[in-house]
Amino acid sequence: MNRGEIYRYLTKPWDPDQLCSVLHQACAHYQAAVDRFRLLIDLRDYLAQEQPTGEGDAAHRAEEGKELLGRLEGVLSRR
Repeated sequence: MNRGEIYRYLTKPWDPDQLCSVLHQACAHYQAAVDRFRLLIDLRDYLAQEQPTGEGDAAHRAEEGKELLGRLEGVLSRR
């Protein structure tokens, strides 16, 4: 089952309400994984950027950093 990346196994006959609930949970689980992956890419890009040269560059980097930290807090709070 794990190699097929099956989220959850349901036996037949399934309850329609349970099926809907599991589908919503699976979608939320998938979205959280996508959000973590995107955040990881964005953090790596942020760290790979050159250091700011001017005051405006530094302020822009600081804003980017704050936005990334906010996203990180959101991802970590969902666990």
